[in-house]
Amino acid sequence: VWRHGDRSPSGTFPTDPNQVATWHQGWGQLSALGMKQHVRLGQTLRQRYIVDNPGNLNLSPSYTNYEIYIRSTDVARTLISAMSNMIGFYGAANVTAGLDYPDMPGEWPGKFVPIPVHTVDDTYDYIGDTDPTCPRLDQVWELVKQTPEWQNLTQENQPLFDALSPITGWNVTLDNLGNIFDAMYIESLYNLTNNSIYHELNKYLDAINKTYDQTETYYVGLDLEPYKGVDFSIELPTLRGGSLLWAIIGNMRGKYDCYTKKVTDPNACQHWADPFKYYAWSLHDSNLSSLFATLGFKRSNYNEDGDPQYSSCVTFELWVKDDNSSYIRAYYLPLTNTSDHLIEEVTTEITGCENGCTLDQFEQRSQPFKPNGDGNTAALCNTNLFNDTSSPTSPTKAVSSLSSNQLLISIGLLVYVFKNL
Repeated sequence: VWRHGDRSPSGTFPTDPNQVATWHQGWGQLSALGMKQHVRLGQTLRQRYIVDNPGNLNLSPSYTNYEIYIRSTDVARTLISAMSNMIGFYGAANVTAGLDYPDMPGEWPGKFVPIPVHTVDDTYDYIGDTDPTCPRLDQVWELVKQTPEWQNLTQENQPLFDALSPITGWNVTLDNLGNIFDAMYIESLYNLTNNSIYHELNKYLDAINKTYDQTETYYVGLDLEPYKGVDFSIELPTLRGGSLLWAIIGNMRGKYDCYTKKVTDPNACQHWADPFKYYAWSLHDSNLSSLFATLGFKRSNYNEDGDPQYSSCVTFELWVKDDNSSYIRAYYLPLTNTSDHLIEEVTTEITGCENGCTLDQFEQRSQPFKPNGDGNTAALCNTNLFNDTSSPTSPTKAVSSLSSNQLLISIGLLVYVFKNL
């Protein structure tokens, strides 16, 4: 799973001199740097999963349709990030004109081989959209705004909001502070700060950053005590990241059960799971943070506050030993400069996996975040937060009780890799 690359702001405040005309292709669009970041990430992933070939994965060095599947949100920057990533992943492949791509010298771009990127409608994309059409999520978020933590953060920062409002032309609150942060951050990257508005806002930059980081922590249910019987550390990660977590688990389970002959249906195994080796999602920072929360990480960017950086990635690997026992490995690949990535194993940081995890153990520790108890996020979204007696309903019917000791993990971008020892 990866976050898209560098982009233009998703919008800005009324007084900002850098409005939509400033940005090539407009608001929220992937930049040339963002494309480069994903080419580099693709090269890093190629080195690990094709060149190094861990566990005799034997992933083909050139595109083979039944081995790999790329899924993106229906947003231009994630779609183009996925395309760019595949250029890095397969760009060094030995391909043949007239077979892998058209033999059209001077017309076709080099040895470019198009790789399909799949998507679904964003409105009901429960895996890729952390704010889908979901009445229960709306109810939970409105309840968050009633909590002492949210109310205290608002009161503590009212002087900041009062100072920012006349500068930005907005009535600034916790709800729109992130838009100011986003615009300022990206404008600073592009040296678009030589104006009086930015200079005035820059006086408050540290306070803006600190407050925004705290709201992002609340966004995934961290640092919030239960309120009116609702455990936000379960509700928000389940609604925002549970579908992604269990899609990952479902793919690994399907692969493992076919490999160990627990499933013999040829349609399920021979035509899908047996040859399938690599599944990637091209998503957003909020997906990584929500996934991290389901894993039990205590901060919104794994081990630090704020959003996961552009093109940061998380990978999950399924390993099988000679005796057919399984174990998983998880790695985080954060962006370390403008276009390079560090690789850090984070398996033992996952709650319940401190000593490692078999696939069964990973499934078991993830049960509290399985939407509706059966993976049906649509059904959970249409279940009221409170029943007729004003008691909160469980987000996972399969779990009879949830304690505050059940931890959440926020994670970055994710890739599925299946290999054998």
